[in-house]
Amino acid sequence: MGDIQVEYFQRLFRYDRWANKETLTAMQVTKEPPAKALRWLAHLAGAGYTWLARVREEECPLAIWPELTLTVCESYLERLGEGWLAYLDALGGGGLHG
Repeated sequence: MGDIQVEYFQRLFRYDRWANKETLTAMQVTKEPPAKALRWLAHLAGAGYTWLARVREEECPLAIWPELTLTVCESYLERLGEGWLAYLDALGGGGLHG
């Protein structure tokens, strides 16, 4: 597999941030978001942090299936999106080797 451009992944993670924000907004307008939806959203945060921690060779701050409130989940997802984009920015405009 050849080089993969960092810009491609930046675009994917910007889309991921947008989609997470849209989901959070939809859940915030309900009196009580469905527990199953909140559990899956928290899993997105936990799994995302697991992968980000692995590529950074750091300790992961979340379990893969964390129990989070909607407000805490929003905070983690925002920082996760920022973390991925910062990681990719640090790689520069070159390609990733696959």
